[in-house]
Amino acid sequence: MDKEHVSSGARKIRYCWWIHLLIFVSAQLAFFIVDNYSHWVIFNLNPLGEWVEANLSYLWDWIQLYEYQLFNLVTVVWGIALIIDGIISFFNAIFHSTRDDISKP
Repeated sequence: MDKEHVSSGARKIRYCWWIHLLIFVSAQLAFFIVDNYSHWVIFNLNPLGEWVEANLSYLWDWIQLYEYQLFNLVTVVWGIALIIDGIISFFNAIFHSTRDDISKP
């Protein structure tokens, strides 16, 4: 069985997750750098954003990485999405390689 053929699909799935992780870490670095900036005109929330910030504050109250609350919200929501994406990618990589093993004569 050709190892490169079997793992190419799984490698692509893992590569996409690593890109997602790299973007997340880059955003966290940017948040850390600009956290103390006091003129956040660009981040004015619309009514839906204000509702989310008011009603879901319990999600980021226990994770206070930044002074600016919106950064904490983005970190928590994106972190949850990253974990879910990691779990899905892990199982897709496993089942993709298993499916290749079954279909190859």
